[in-house]
Amino acid sequence: MIKLLDLPEYTFPVAGLALGYPKDPSHKKPRLPFDTFKHDEKYHVEGLKKQIDDYDLKMERYLKEIGREQEGNWSKNTAEIYQYVYYPKVYPVMKEQGFKNDK
Repeated sequence: MIKLLDLPEYTFPVAGLALGYPKDPSHKKPRLPFDTFKHDEKYHVEGLKKQIDDYDLKMERYLKEIGREQEGNWSKNTAEIYQYVYYPKVYPVMKEQGFKNDK
């Protein structure tokens, strides 16, 4: 997938994503802007950091609103999840993409 999508250094395909609409009008968690994770033919990094920083602020407000502010910063928590190697064949490819497991 890395070669097929021409992914740059420090990117790694993690999961597929199904898109749809909610069944009911329940309270919805803010979502990352579509163009932060949908890339046509090639991964685009322009403006990505700002969009993630903006999303962190939205999530901070959302978590406070629903009484879960102790969960902390979204991007920091997400990055911490991926500091561990869960599948041994994945790690060598992650190293080729520039990631280090030095935490």
